[in-house]
Amino acid sequence: MAEVYGDWDDSYALLPRLMSAMEESNPGTVFVPWYNNVETEDQVQVQNELMFHRLFWTFKPCIDGFPFCMPVIQVDGTFLTGKYKGTLLIATGVDGNLSIFPLAFALVEGENNLSWAWFFDQLHAHVTQRMGITIISDRHAG
Repeated sequence: MAEVYGDWDDSYALLPRLMSAMEESNPGTVFVPWYNNVETEDQVQVQNELMFHRLFWTFKPCIDGFPFCMPVIQVDGTFLTGKYKGTLLIATGVDGNLSIFPLAFALVEGENNLSWAWFFDQLHAHVTQRMGITIISDRHAG
């Protein structure tokens, strides 16, 4: 399997190249990566070493299409399986044909207040940029 698809470490290491290639082939596409500094066990920062933490992205057609959607955004998250755990957050809208319109995506460490706040900050900064939007979520205990 690893020979065909690569391993987890290689896949995460390729994220910056993938982001660059997608930005080049889709001008206006937005990627916002967040890396943390790497520290040793005794809390010493490792020089020139960064560790992937979060990634937000949205495609230019999603940005351009949102003004023509209803002022309603649905958000949800799904857990990731595999070596590296985390959550994929997704925001969608509803277009004039009442079809689901993808808006933005993020890979985060989990569904928590900090990652949701970061996702909404990025969504507002890069996609929605208007007031009067209703957000629908299934966030509940259980």
